[in-house]
Amino acid sequence: MSELINIQYMVGQIVPIPQYSTVSLPASAWLLESLLLLTFWIHMLFVALIAGSVLVLFTRSCLLPGNKLALGVIDKRMIRALPPVLSLTITTGIAPLLFVQTLYGHYSYSSNIFLGYFWLGSLVLLLAGFICLYLAGWLWNWKISIPALTALPLVFLSIAYIYTNNAILTIQPEHWLAFHRDQSWLHVNDAITIPRFLHNVSYWLPAGGIFLAWTARLSRPAGQEADNTAATLKGGLVFCALGFITIILTGIWYYSTLPAEFRNWLGQFEMQNSLTDSSPGLRYIWLALPGLGLLLTITGLLKPNNRSVLIAISTLGCLLMAIMVLFRELIRRWYLSREIAGSFSIENWQVASQDSVIIVFLVSLGLALALIAIMTGLILKTRPLKNG
Repeated sequence: MSELINIQYMVGQIVPIPQYSTVSLPASAWLLESLLLLTFWIHMLFVALIAGSVLVLFTRSCLLPGNKLALGVIDKRMIRALPPVLSLTITTGIAPLLFVQTLYGHYSYSSNIFLGYFWLGSLVLLLAGFICLYLAGWLWNWKISIPALTALPLVFLSIAYIYTNNAILTIQPEHWLAFHRDQSWLHVNDAITIPRFLHNVSYWLPAGGIFLAWTARLSRPAGQEADNTAATLKGGLVFCALGFITIILTGIWYYSTLPAEFRNWLGQFEMQNSLTDSSPGLRYIWLALPGLGLLLTITGLLKPNNRSVLIAISTLGCLLMAIMVLFRELIRRWYLSREIAGSFSIENWQVASQDSVIIVFLVSLGLALALIAIMTGLILKTRPLKNG
């Protein structure tokens, strides 16, 4: 049985944290953390793409039933591309999960156990999401597709809420006792829980909006359908604009609920790692990028046929997601470095290098990224069926 570190809680309670020094890392901590950030960034891009597309389709087809565009060819083409996107979302989530278990396993495993039923239930929700996607995409009619599209946002929002609570419980062991005593089952009673959940979800709207805009842009229909396509492209950009505004608002709320000690630590971290004294801090970049995205989106609405604007919005969205992933990792580092969390730092890990394993992983990762790029190209070239 693993030795336990007993950390005295501020009200006299004891938080048992599993010892981690009895095992070693297969590679340097900085390399594993870099791979964690890279693979998690790729995974989150697919998460935003699938969940955002579902929200966009749900809004167009369910909340606007009188809109003739809601059951158009573009929507059908978009939703029929989503099942492979969901597969890629699940597949790309395996690597970051393994890296988290390697670097922060003694916290992550504990959190998974406390949320055991909900953690396993997320797999059932994913299966339900697959079924609903296929029903909505390949059996498109009002009686089947609308209930499926109504269920899909609930499915993905439920999964996001479970994983948000899991992430918070991982970095805040002081809440473990409440779960151990059955005082809480899923919700972590902390100031950052709701704003963090909403901020994570806010990244979905720009991704879904830009996917709709690109789908319309690549359809290239003629005649009257061309006017509908232009209107659909503008509709996608409207979703982008709403998404960037939501990111800004929820980001400010989320940042304001973080402890003052973390904000002070982040300021010192930015000063120590800035290239020059005038370099903008990460938190300012985190809030400035959505503002730039909003300006680009407005430009796109004025010039909807400008392909360069769509490319710029897509690139900025990827960069914004990378900043979010990095910011998330800094939050985790600070929370786990607290005394209540055992003053943990990944730099304290012992290393027993296994170069062959790392080489195999890097080669496999390169091949996987190449295959994803090929599949994405094939999906973009696919034309809708003649029967709609």
